[in-house]
Amino acid sequence: MIEKVELLKSRDGYNVLGIVKDKKKFHIGNLYNEKREVETFFNAIGDIVKGQNYIVFGLGYLNHIEALLERKHSDNKVLVIECSREIIDFVGHSPDDKAKLILSNKDLLVTSSTDEVKLFLQKYINSSNSKKLKVLPYSGYARYFSQEIEPFYKLVREHCIYHAINNHTASFFEDDWYHNSIRNLSFLNETRTIYPYQNACSDRPAIIVSAGPSLDKNIGILSDERDAVIISGGRTLKSLLNIGVDPDFLVIMDSGKPSYELVKDCLGSTKAKLLYYFGVPTEILSGHQGEKITWHQDAVIGELLQEPLSYMGKGGSVAHAMAALAIELGCNPIIFIGQDLAFTNNRGHSEVANSPWRNGDVSMTPLETARSFYVDDIYGGKVKTSIEWDLYRRQLEKIIEESNGRSFINCTEGGVNIKGSEIATLKEVYSNLAVEKLSISINHSSRKAIDVVSLLRANKRAMIKCVALYTKAAMINEKFIRIVSKSPFDTRAVEKELSKVEKKILYNNHKVLFMSSMISKTLEVLNTSADFDILASDTENEALLKNLTKSKYLYTAMRDKLSDNIRLVEDEIQRLSE
Repeated sequence: MIEKVELLKSRDGYNVLGIVKDKKKFHIGNLYNEKREVETFFNAIGDIVKGQNYIVFGLGYLNHIEALLERKHSDNKVLVIECSREIIDFVGHSPDDKAKLILSNKDLLVTSSTDEVKLFLQKYINSSNSKKLKVLPYSGYARYFSQEIEPFYKLVREHCIYHAINNHTASFFEDDWYHNSIRNLSFLNETRTIYPYQNACSDRPAIIVSAGPSLDKNIGILSDERDAVIISGGRTLKSLLNIGVDPDFLVIMDSGKPSYELVKDCLGSTKAKLLYYFGVPTEILSGHQGEKITWHQDAVIGELLQEPLSYMGKGGSVAHAMAALAIELGCNPIIFIGQDLAFTNNRGHSEVANSPWRNGDVSMTPLETARSFYVDDIYGGKVKTSIEWDLYRRQLEKIIEESNGRSFINCTEGGVNIKGSEIATLKEVYSNLAVEKLSISINHSSRKAIDVVSLLRANKRAMIKCVALYTKAAMINEKFIRIVSKSPFDTRAVEKELSKVEKKILYNNHKVLFMSSMISKTLEVLNTSADFDILASDTENEALLKNLTKSKYLYTAMRDKLSDNIRLVEDEIQRLSE
């Protein structure tokens, strides 16, 4: 605990905080050369870049914060995490007018609250700028407040990992998503949105079946049919069918071929309603004969289906989509089994739900072992998990927290502790459910049949127009670059010409199907390439040239991507016309 905070003066004339914590004296700053300490801080930051936000551990007496606010770009934000409320109060109540002026800066937040840190991250740190975030302590702060820093640092790290995983996934699967989505348009007339199913199972229990190692312990209990809505992912479908249980819903959200390999031998044997993301392999939709429900958030698809779309992908894994589905259905309680999110007994998945790969071996790989770490399990002990699973756990806890008082019961009988859920065995919960299983009924509304070939032809025309507009924008942009490179020049005419084309691009982009599924790789380059970073040391002309170069890359990349994808659309038109 903090026993004393006092103001000291460094030899070079700066105010520095002296602190007594747990009977130990230290200072935040340098009593001999505080100016050098501030410069050391900036050396750790490196180049000051536009769009770069800062999280600083340690308030000190604001010397480094004052310098950062002066040097940063006008649109950058600074979060100071000061673990000691006593230090915040001491500096905040200082009679020093300069300190008050610094603390009142609109781009600065000083806090010791995890909730305020969460809000800052949600508001200012996103997929486009998370890699530019600078996180660093001032002076010896990390040494003296190491334990207090840890939960804040973990919060920031997990937020950035979440965006890094999403960015990588979107970039890696971009081509698969788009190709699959175009081919899956042929199933539009067989597909509903989740809207008619909302509250179709109001106050009925739901059992979410995941493929964690502990599933082996209790999956057999489900063969004694009770009134529960069974929701399965692709990996557990075969396991359920093998014990005579056909789930009510099958949720598939991955676009890669492995998601088809997991279910290809079972699709003809299930009557489960399929909830799918529009980018899943087309073979899944071809093989599935039951009801089809989509949660793709493409606005054009929503208009075509004449029903509002619900976004079910929050959290990143199929478990989150299954939980979101149970909530949409109105289910209560929501029961988890196989939701280990951990390497229970050093295994990655259940043996009854193993994948076709590695010859059914579900043990931890050497890489998984090296990267694993321990977290709290449901029994009060520790269990190994991964960074990705730990992130999924936190996202699941967030879903539970925001679920408006629904009851969640973790019957996994192993794995991590999921906050907000009650822990019980499946046997005791299942035995209390009603014996007679109720059917699921929804209100079917009629809608006009969709002419998919005409839809694709209209989409092709919109894509061709976009290619022409992007080509024109790139040419104008190149002219703009030549003018600016030669000498200061009145560029208003070129700016007006480019602005006019950009408005047309924005308008026509909305007419192109799945535009968001073809831009991830381009955005990744735009957001991470140092070539486009505008530095504090750049002149106005240099900054303008970097912005123009960045725009040129966007226009040419999207022109080329659209040109390639037009061929896919043409192939699909031909396939459906034959």
